Amino acid sequence: MRSRILSLAPPETREEIQRVIVETAKAVGKTAGWQRDFTNAERLILAMEKSGTLDESALLEFVKQHKYEEMTVALARLCSAPLKWSQP
Repeated sequence: MRSRILSLAPPETREEIQRVIVETAKAVGKTAGWQRDFTNAERLILAMEKSGTLDESALLEFVKQHKYEEMTVALARLCSAPLKWSQP
């Protein structure tokens, strides 16, 4: 997914996106066994998407504020990736 995100990003934002991906991976590693509730984040991101305010700047703001659920949902929506996936 990392390579897809970077390939779709404008060249001038790739370095910052790479940094966000690394920070996200670190955050995920710290909370690996913890169940998260994405319900409120999904509602917020859907509203942002409908109003046209969901963009890279919004994603970076979630990262800066350590809003993991919002960051995860926003990143998934911006990349057209599913939020839910089946686990082995």
